[in-house]
Amino acid sequence: MTYLANHMLDRMKPMEPIELRARRAALGLEQRELAEMLACSPSVIEQWETGADEMSDPVSVDLVLQSAENLADELLDRLEGWVEHASGVLDSPYVDIRTYGSDSELWASDAWCAEHGVRASMHRTTAAWAARLVRDGGITARIIQKMETA
Repeated sequence: MTYLANHMLDRMKPMEPIELRARRAALGLEQRELAEMLACSPSVIEQWETGADEMSDPVSVDLVLQSAENLADELLDRLEGWVEHASGVLDSPYVDIRTYGSDSELWASDAWCAEHGVRASMHRTTAAWAARLVRDGGITARIIQKMETA
């Protein structure tokens, strides 16, 4: 069997609980949020992540995670570009990255995030990655939270 065939067979094996937990955490998603994306209950996600139960459709779970990972990558590119642009416009190495405490706050402030269904938790995680990446270019990005007005 070729390497590619072996690799494809390996990918067809059920996802290990640690992989699901790690990928969800890397996206900054809570179990509840991933459950909403998969149209299941948070207790199902917990059972999968602890190995108490096997995924009924690991391919669909993997596709949803891949889609979320691609979205996070696109968001990271957008945030990193915005920080670099803001630093240049402000002529300052200090830039604030505004993030949000809830999905509704984020979606009211950022049409792209609303259109793509970016969760506030994913936005916060990605903002931290963007701040880390621009540091190499001499930019200090501070993450601040947009406070909801009453």
